Amino acid sequence: MLLRDLGDEVNFIAKGINYYLGVIKFFNHWRGMCKQGSAVATYRKSELLATVESSGMNAQTCLVS
Repeated sequence: MLLRDLGDEVNFIAKGINYYLGVIKFFNHWRGMCKQGSAVATYRKSELLATVESSGMNAQTCLVS
Protein backbone atom coordinates (compact mmCIF):
# COMPACT_ATOMS: atom_id res chain seq x y z
CA MET A 1 0.00 0.00 0.00
CA LEU A 2 2.70 2.43 1.05
CA LEU A 3 4.94 1.58 -1.91
CA ARG A 4 2.07 2.06 -4.35
CA ASP A 5 1.25 5.48 -2.86
CA LEU A 6 4.90 6.44 -3.04
CA GLY A 7 5.02 5.32 -6.68
CA ASP A 8 2.00 7.50 -7.49
CA GLU A 9 3.65 10.46 -5.78
CA VAL A 10 6.91 9.99 -7.69
CA ASN A 11 4.95 9.67 -10.93
CA PHE A 12 3.05 12.87 -10.11
CA ILE A 13 6.29 14.77 -9.37
CA ALA A 14 7.85 13.47 -12.61
CA LYS A 15 4.81 14.64 -14.59
CA GLY A 16 5.05 18.04 -12.90
CA ILE A 17 8.74 18.36 -13.79
CA ASN A 18 8.06 17.34 -17.41
CA TYR A 19 5.25 19.89 -17.64
CA TYR A 20 7.46 22.63 -16.16
CA LEU A 21 10.29 21.83 -18.60
CA GLY A 22 7.82 21.85 -21.47
CA VAL A 23 6.58 25.31 -20.48
CA ILE A 24 10.16 26.63 -20.26
CA LYS A 25 11.00 25.11 -23.65
CA PHE A 26 7.88 26.68 -25.17
CA PHE A 27 8.68 30.15 -23.78
CA ASN A 28 12.30 29.97 -24.97
CA HIS A 29 11.11 28.92 -28.43
CA TRP A 30 8.54 31.75 -28.47
CA ARG A 31 11.13 34.34 -27.37
CA GLY A 32 13.54 33.05 -30.00
CA MET A 33 10.90 33.36 -32.71
CA CYS A 34 10.12 36.94 -31.64
CA LYS A 35 13.79 37.95 -31.73
CA GLN A 36 14.21 36.28 -35.11
CA GLY A 37 11.09 38.02 -36.44
CA SER A 38 12.22 41.49 -35.38
CA ALA A 39 15.68 40.89 -36.87
CA VAL A 40 14.11 39.90 -40.20
CA ALA A 41 11.83 42.97 -40.11
CA THR A 42 14.81 45.27 -39.44
CA TYR A 43 16.77 43.64 -42.26
CA ARG A 44 13.88 44.02 -44.72
CA LYS A 45 13.43 47.68 -43.74
CA SER A 46 17.12 48.47 -44.32
CA GLU A 47 17.01 46.52 -47.61
CA LEU A 48 14.04 48.61 -48.75
CA LEU A 49 15.80 51.89 -47.85
CA ALA A 50 18.93 50.76 -49.71
CA THR A 51 16.83 49.99 -52.80
CA VAL A 52 15.14 53.39 -52.64
CA GLU A 53 18.45 55.24 -52.19
CA SER A 54 20.18 53.31 -54.99
CA SER A 55 17.38 54.22 -57.41
CA GLY A 56 18.47 57.87 -57.14
CA MET A 57 15.77 59.01 -54.73
CA ASN A 58 16.15 60.11 -51.18
CA ALA A 59 13.97 58.22 -48.69
CA GLN A 60 12.57 61.56 -47.46
CA THR A 61 11.40 62.69 -50.91
CA CYS A 62 9.58 59.37 -51.28
CA LEU A 63 7.70 60.02 -48.07
CA VAL A 64 6.87 63.63 -48.98
CA SER A 65 5.59 63.03 -52.53
